[in-house]
Amino acid sequence: MVTRGAVAAEGVEGGFSAVYRILAAFEDSGQTRRGYVVEGLGAAQFAMDGAVDRLRAAATARDRGVEAAAGPRALVLAAADPANAYGAALSWPEPPTGAGHKPGRKAGAMVVLVDGELTLYMERGGKTLLSWPTDPDDPALTAAAEALAASARAGSLGTVTVERLNGVAALTSPLARPWRRRASWPPPEACGCAPSRRATGKKSERSPAVRAPRTHVRTPHPHPHPHDRDPRPRDRDPRRTVPEGDTVWQVARRLHAALAGRVITRSDLRVPRFATADLTGRTLLDVTPRGKHLLARIEGGLTLHSHLRMDGAWRVYATGERPRGGPDHQIRAVLGNAESTAYGYRLPILELVRTDEESRIVGYLGPDLLGPDWDPEEAVRRLTSDPARTLGEALLDQRNLAGIGNIYKSELAFLAAVTPWLPVGELEPDVPARLVATAHRLLDLNKDHPDQRITTVRRPGTPLHVYGRAGRPCLRCGARIHKAELGDRVTYWCPECQRGPHRREADTSPSV
Repeated sequence: MVTRGAVAAEGVEGGFSAVYRILAAFEDSGQTRRGYVVEGLGAAQFAMDGAVDRLRAAATARDRGVEAAAGPRALVLAAADPANAYGAALSWPEPPTGAGHKPGRKAGAMVVLVDGELTLYMERGGKTLLSWPTDPDDPALTAAAEALAASARAGSLGTVTVERLNGVAALTSPLARPWRRRASWPPPEACGCAPSRRATGKKSERSPAVRAPRTHVRTPHPHPHPHDRDPRPRDRDPRRTVPEGDTVWQVARRLHAALAGRVITRSDLRVPRFATADLTGRTLLDVTPRGKHLLARIEGGLTLHSHLRMDGAWRVYATGERPRGGPDHQIRAVLGNAESTAYGYRLPILELVRTDEESRIVGYLGPDLLGPDWDPEEAVRRLTSDPARTLGEALLDQRNLAGIGNIYKSELAFLAAVTPWLPVGELEPDVPARLVATAHRLLDLNKDHPDQRITTVRRPGTPLHVYGRAGRPCLRCGARIHKAELGDRVTYWCPECQRGPHRREADTSPSV
């Protein structure tokens, strides 16, 4: 159902007046119904017949007490999802007592609705959790905890560590009881591990080197059950990273193999701007990576452009097979044919453009490290165009080289024996050309492998020289690897092997 408030909250271009003309045309053609469906939301309400019937059925069942007999039903949504009425058609409730912040329709934040009522609000990353039920035994809180834990186990929330519940340290908050009741592992004290200092609000008596690992199990408990450990290599940064060019190249290859040359029999773009676009009956011609962008070209001069950024993913399944990339509400795009169906999950960028307008989207990019038109001389020219800029910033700028991300930035600086904060103009004359050639060679080698490998060391857990190895010995000299912020990214370096300026060191306890 669409209301004036929901359109305003989504920031739709042209506002409700522009949308109103389209909805009125839908009403004239019988595709939507206008009416006063939900009390208190104003008179300008438009909905499909099926939505109105479901709302009426839900209200009738509630009046008869059917839903209460069946138990509360919980739904996990992104806070900015159009399906979440709070902050759009409905005002946010006042924050719980003791909470240090207010809820909002923020990127990465999540809400849990129980029978339509806001029950939990989780900030991006999960450090803070707001709970409106204040009774640990409240059935609504229990249902919300179960739903949030199920989403976590499905791998749809990324890496989350809850540290505070309504402003109280998670491990000491009575509101953590619903999660503890569902835990299948002992408390940290029973297995010899101390809870993190931030989770308890107290200073740990143990050495910081034995901190509990972050896991994919999003509970207030810092010590994961062995079956719930993060399956990623322990030498990687616990923070999620934007996929690098070689990873995007692999995604494009999988999509191309499954979809290219076949007629689209299922098309569903679940973003407001393109929700009515129908691509069925057209042949998908090819899927091409451009730096970190994906371009799916479709018969009729159309291109479906997507970018994974930090949370997005494409998954391919046999047609008819149930997708397993996360909850259904996180699916933003579906493209299928008789044999295979691709599902785009949590895509932050998804748009349908004319193929002859692709330059508007990717024309600003520099030479593509894995593209057929790779130009190393132009890449060197762009990389060195601003001598005062730091090497790390210059490598990450996609206008210089398209495809380098945070992992390769740290590794390339190590291979060049300079820190990422050294200005490009202070590099030795031959270093920029060698850096560009090495970047191209490494991405080309790794594009056929699921995990990046930079080192030639064949010991388990040593595919990279410095990235994700804070506090561990350098594979070359044995010095402790350091970690610090570079802009909004984390960077790693060896203080002995790499010359140049340093930054204030972040926490470098071994990430194990």
